[in-house]
Amino acid sequence: MNETILEPDLLIREALERGMLVEAEDAIRELIAAEPEGHDGWLLRGVHDLLRGEFHDGVTAFDRALRLGARRREAQLGLGQAQLGIEDYEAGWITLRELAQHEPDDPEVLHWMLRAGLALERWEALADHLRDYLGRNPDDDAARFAFASVAYRGGQLAEARAQHDILSAREVPLDGLDELEALLEPETLAASAA
Repeated sequence: MNETILEPDLLIREALERGMLVEAEDAIRELIAAEPEGHDGWLLRGVHDLLRGEFHDGVTAFDRALRLGARRREAQLGLGQAQLGIEDYEAGWITLRELAQHEPDDPEVLHWMLRAGLALERWEALADHLRDYLGRNPDDDAARFAFASVAYRGGQLAEARAQHDILSAREVPLDGLDELEALLEPETLAASAA
């Protein structure tokens, strides 16, 4: 029985990866009809919903997949993305922050948690998470830039400057690094404080 479920699952995943949404939709419907309590069909339904921009449906599908025992990372990451898609930033923040506690070194989870935290201006919580993340992943320059930006927005100017200086010393070509440097210039800081 596993082979009959596994094969459609792989074909659906391939169709989704290739952007064949119409073909995938029928196969997902058949998979769910054959095994309504199986988490794979609901997980794939959620991915399909995300790709179509059907975020409300995605929330429902990923939530059901989670309750039916789907892999936490896939289902919770999809749920968080769908929650952000419907602009339920608080729910997305809770979902993604919880996932980040279980997947503390996953850059994709970090990316989506950042999106939720930025929308809610959770500077301190983001700074704490990024600081811990960089302690374990010191070569992740994108995360370091995010940390510098979050620290700046949260008023932790010395921290923002320190992170910026590390990136500058490494000569990292990141979009926005020059703008951050300009914001951290003493003249700019003095003007914004006035």
